[in-house]
Amino acid sequence: MDDVRWFAMDALQRWVVPGLRERGLRIALEGNAPARAVICMNSDQVREAWRHARRSRARLALYCWDLPPWRLAGGRPNPVVELFGYVVALPRLWGGFPERPNFYSRLIWALRHADQVWAPSLATVADCRSVAGVEAVHLHYCYDSARFTELDLPRDPRTVVAVSRLVPSKAHDSLLQAVARLTPMPRVRIIGRGELAPDLRREAERLGVPCSVETDLDDAGVVDAYRRATVVVCPSTFEGLGLTGVEALACGAQVVASDIPPHREFLGDHVRYAPPGDPVALAAVLEAALAGPALPPADLRALSLGSAVDRFHVRIRALLDGAA
Repeated sequence: MDDVRWFAMDALQRWVVPGLRERGLRIALEGNAPARAVICMNSDQVREAWRHARRSRARLALYCWDLPPWRLAGGRPNPVVELFGYVVALPRLWGGFPERPNFYSRLIWALRHADQVWAPSLATVADCRSVAGVEAVHLHYCYDSARFTELDLPRDPRTVVAVSRLVPSKAHDSLLQAVARLTPMPRVRIIGRGELAPDLRREAERLGVPCSVETDLDDAGVVDAYRRATVVVCPSTFEGLGLTGVEALACGAQVVASDIPPHREFLGDHVRYAPPGDPVALAAVLEAALAGPALPPADLRALSLGSAVDRFHVRIRALLDGAA
């Protein structure tokens, strides 16, 4: 029997698995074989993970990355029942969540019934408490410390880089509006995939901002962009963890970040902060970062891959032993 059946939907959510296997844990990434514990690293797989745990009579840990407030917006979860191991959300006539009501209703139900809930940031721990009434374990994750490293490369002059999904909460529109206020305007590279790519191109053209929106850059290209940027900007209005700033610091870049709790938690005093959604303030902070001087480098050892493996190993052993 495996120790763990690990549910994940992308490489990021599997980063720690090789290191955990090296520490002796038997971890399956696919299949229906029974396991002593089930760990679900992706909320989209909660139903499958729940059913697998029930079939195996295994303990279940859910990793809750975030609970976006605009998706919940003061609503209430739909009623949820378990039928033969399946988690089923029932329709609510009024007062539900405005976005993906069944999905978030099932998620909150599962958070309340799981053996353990883990969260990457203190902000998400607080959200789990306020939204689901669950006391999550603060188990922060990591960046890919094998890939994101500093090299002695020349920085592209007066170049601003932003890397993230192209969705409203990442606030790329605020970045473009801020850059439009600078003289001379820096070159902007927005890197990522998402629904807003065409809108951002049109907004940059309207504002006269020299900007490329790059939706097909591979991982090596992203690392190179960090290493060559004058400044990396993280303007998000909401994050559960927020890896961009950490990755940029690891590559030696100067960083400007929105002043939200996860950024404060993980980036500390090594970046310059601007209020979220305020292009005027962001423009002033961005100009200061472009002009220098550089802030001192950050010590990111606690966020390295090896440190995360150590943390997860402790929690998984406790899960297998039946500890809280």
